[in-house]
Amino acid sequence: MSGNSFKWLQTLPISRNDLKKLGFMTLLRNLIAPIIVMTFALPIVLLIVTQSFLTFILCVISSFFITILGVSILIIVAERFSRIFSESNRNSKKANILRIVSLMGFFFVAFGSSFVLQFGMNSIVNLIDDFSTNPPSMDLNILLSFIPLPFAPGYLVGLSLTTEQVPLILWISSLIGMAILAVIAFLFYKVAIKSLNSVATIEASYAKIKKESKTITKTIEIEIKPMSPVKSYIRKDLISSTRDYQSLIFILMPLLYPIIMIISMQSPITRNVSSTFSIMILWAIIMMVSQFIPLMLVGGLLNLEESGSSTLASLPLLPRDQAKGKLILMLIIQGISLILMATLLTILTQSIIVLILFLSCLPIVWMFLLFVFEMKIRLFGTMKYKYVLEEVNKKHKLEKWLLMVGADLAICIFILIIGFTLFVSVGITTSILALFFIGLVGLSIVVYIFSKMFPKADKLPLFETRGLLRNKPILGGLVVLILFFIFQNLAGFIEIIFLPFLLTLPYVGILFVEFLLIEGFLLLLFLLIFPKGLKLPCRDEKFSDYTRTIGLSKVKPLGRNLLVGLGSFAIFGIVVWIGANLLGYYYWAPEFLFRDPNPLIPGIASFGWFIWIFMIRPGLWEEVAFRGVILPLLSRKYKQILSILISGLIFGLAHAFNIINVLLSGGDPLLVVFQVIYTTLLGFSMGYMYIKTKSLLPSIIFHYLLDTVGLILMNSQMENMFIVGIYLIVFVGVIPTILNILFIKFLFRKEKKDLLINK
Repeated sequence: MSGNSFKWLQTLPISRNDLKKLGFMTLLRNLIAPIIVMTFALPIVLLIVTQSFLTFILCVISSFFITILGVSILIIVAERFSRIFSESNRNSKKANILRIVSLMGFFFVAFGSSFVLQFGMNSIVNLIDDFSTNPPSMDLNILLSFIPLPFAPGYLVGLSLTTEQVPLILWISSLIGMAILAVIAFLFYKVAIKSLNSVATIEASYAKIKKESKTITKTIEIEIKPMSPVKSYIRKDLISSTRDYQSLIFILMPLLYPIIMIISMQSPITRNVSSTFSIMILWAIIMMVSQFIPLMLVGGLLNLEESGSSTLASLPLLPRDQAKGKLILMLIIQGISLILMATLLTILTQSIIVLILFLSCLPIVWMFLLFVFEMKIRLFGTMKYKYVLEEVNKKHKLEKWLLMVGADLAICIFILIIGFTLFVSVGITTSILALFFIGLVGLSIVVYIFSKMFPKADKLPLFETRGLLRNKPILGGLVVLILFFIFQNLAGFIEIIFLPFLLTLPYVGILFVEFLLIEGFLLLLFLLIFPKGLKLPCRDEKFSDYTRTIGLSKVKPLGRNLLVGLGSFAIFGIVVWIGANLLGYYYWAPEFLFRDPNPLIPGIASFGWFIWIFMIRPGLWEEVAFRGVILPLLSRKYKQILSILISGLIFGLAHAFNIINVLLSGGDPLLVVFQVIYTTLLGFSMGYMYIKTKSLLPSIIFHYLLDTVGLILMNSQMENMFIVGIYLIVFVGVIPTILNILFIKFLFRKEKKDLLINK
């Protein structure tokens, strides 16, 4: 509304009328989404709830007039403000006072409205009771219905909902009140259009400025104090934010919002939070609703660079110093916000455990902040030879922000699952220590990524973006592991949303829905995010090239690949069957793979014949992840043997996540340790299988049969956990791995060695 955006247009041969239209369309383009929401949100909700078309029409009319009036007032006020905050009056006393008053008024309205809303929600039952026992007189109703805002629209919509007969005079008074509202909205609209025209056709006069500049004859001494780049960037951001409402709000909101939020939740907190379990519930709620703070800080402070972003991105500035300055400021604000929440919650609950729990999550909170910051830079600030804080890649902005929010929430939910699993298994004290340690590990990872994204000045000439995960294949493999775990568990969160619908389905239907959801998320991960987003394992590949690189489309020679997969499983089956008979009591019970699914049966046996469908997921997608993506990624930097060993270790590490299910079901954690060991060993043999065949088909066959038929061959009872460990490590892991490698080596004894996979 300052008019600066239209100054250059005045140099073009454009008429004043066309210039006014451009100004109107510019404002409409920025406000069209809020206008549509304000106009149609409530009418659509009422239409769904009441199923009354008359109510919908009357509500649309009311919302239209109110929206026009509100937008018109916004334009008028903004034009007045822009005139006061113009170039010539920016530093005047009047402008400074108005800036402070308007900012205080904004916070008063923003936070006061939350208290009003809370008061209204708590008092609505009493108000209904009072109006039911002491209804207002008809004269009072008629008088109120004449008042344009807020009564006339409320009466008109309310009258359309009542089932009782309403006096005609009340309908007439309500319609008159709406007519008065329409006239007021029209008058304000005319004034707003006039203000908008004055903005679009502003003619700047510099005479006063030039006259004032000539009168300045006093010599001013300027003292230059040296300051480190990081401190200077922090100072610049603080000064800039005080001159920009939006940025200042983004800085102050994380500090003030926790106070408002916790005060509004004061009654349920003091009434319900007493046990350690309720404390964990409170922790989960606060962690979830606080996820907007990193998004707000990152979005607000990075937007300070948007003025002249293309010019700033091209200057020889060190992005590392800029990023460190902003991160230090954001980390301080986030830390203060968490401390405020912890202190208030401790006072309300009178529990020192609350204080310790929330303060122990400070590394986790900082991890979220750095993660969102790095995603924002990666998605919007990627240039060829450096990352910048400015938004130089503005395409698909909405999709990128949705990805950031989704990834942030997914990691948060993952942390919450771990926290509750630890709490149920080992208690609150150990859980706090474990969460603190997890936070430190996660914070170390994102700090390491930051150091790679923003290298020091001496390493910057050799730096190139878009290659970190490919140039650091072990890090890339760990990212594949984490994303694989997150995406296959996203289905569970979707199921929670549609839980009422799922409960109406039979058990088989629930299993099919869960299977299809998991498959959908994994398809998105491996067929879109890895090849197109992260560009793994190779950069800028077509889909056909990608499937060939990971060995998914290469099945020939079919006979030999089938022989490798089936032969390797035959060796595995014989060895595990012999071990089961030597170390324990083996019993043949294949019927559980063919009976109907039954949720009353414990464990995976409840799946029944659905196991044959369910095991497609690990058999296919684990091979795509740990052999198809990770092995080619590793083989670009390391020798084949080392690549096989590293991929096997990552494959084994992936099964460590099963500790969550084991602890929740009351199982022995040693079983997970044994599983990590033997899956690591089997990963070596499947990696060697993939290296020699250059195809995923043999390992997919082997893996699928291991997860299905292998369950029959491993049915045995053993005396103690020591014997179980020997059986799982030696007969499931060591011996089959050695024999399978020898078997594959024998089949490929005449093949020449290849240094690269599928290249």
